Amino acid sequence: MTATPLIILVTGMLRTPELLLRSVASWNELRVRGAVDRVLMVTWTSEADREPSLVRALEHAGVELTIRPDPAVRGIGNVWPQMLAMEIGLDRLPENALVFKTRADLWLDPAVLQSIASSSDYLSAGVPPGAGRVFDHRVWVPWFELTTPFYLSDECFIGRASDLRKLINYDESYSLRYPVGCGITHYRRFVHPFREITDRFEPFLTKFTQTGLGESNRWERVEQLLANDAYLETLASAYAVYASHFRFNSPDGLIEFRDWSSGTPQPLDAPMAASFKPSQAGLAHGHLFCRHDRWLHRLLAGHLPPDHLGDRFARALEAARSSGLGWISPVATLDAGAAVV
Repeated sequence: MTATPLIILVTGMLRTPELLLRSVASWNELRVRGAVDRVLMVTWTSEADREPSLVRALEHAGVELTIRPDPAVRGIGNVWPQMLAMEIGLDRLPENALVFKTRADLWLDPAVLQSIASSSDYLSAGVPPGAGRVFDHRVWVPWFELTTPFYLSDECFIGRASDLRKLINYDESYSLRYPVGCGITHYRRFVHPFREITDRFEPFLTKFTQTGLGESNRWERVEQLLANDAYLETLASAYAVYASHFRFNSPDGLIEFRDWSSGTPQPLDAPMAASFKPSQAGLAHGHLFCRHDRWLHRLLAGHLPPDHLGDRFARALEAARSSGLGWISPVATLDAGAAVV
């Protein structure tokens, strides 16, 4: 296994100064061990003006700061400053850089960074060749939400700069042309590069963005969606993308950020339907989080205990494979035991 030092890219607001400086100290320790090469931060003028002592502390700690004027247009969920800050940061890096993109108010156990930096093949194995390949390497993401396609964690992720650049877009059609669902700032980022090679996810955007998250009818809506064959085929295609282009692993306690940052993984010895029940919800809004590759790969390989939903999902996956895209082939999945974090 080859070692590839990480470049840390912090973007956005200068929140939680004590937590940020704690993170910077841990990254500097990883620098000494050769696991981290550089630490960069991109923030806005109003933030730097508000926290001058923090700016000085960051510079003293060796953080490469870029301070830009505040964006005039912010978009739903401040999506445009998020996209712009990441783009500005990536523009300062070589395309083959291994990047941990994060934010000031998030703590990730440095053992994760050490592990991925020392095992770069963790992100290079199994990306499908040929048709349907979007990333050159996998992208590590802490979790995905089971019911809303492409609702993946965006508070932090790790990948090659050239691949992370594909997660930047300024396409306003997601909030103007399609029904706006919970998680729009997430799914507009992650679905976009795959829409450039296939139209398989148009049904998601036109029919299935509203999955009941945060609504009183959440579980009735989940039942309706799971009974819909077109939805299951869209979900199967999205899960195939996840299995071929991403890695998921965030055990309980790994991340300090929000209430949803920690939790138990899906049961591996239960049928598919068991993971879509209210008892599995990670938040009061009804989010169903998958925090590890194992459940995903067992599902796609048909290794969960059988049930009616699992049988229908298998048929939906087979129908999706007729598209000919490489990421829906059976060989696109990884051995779930390959995780290093």
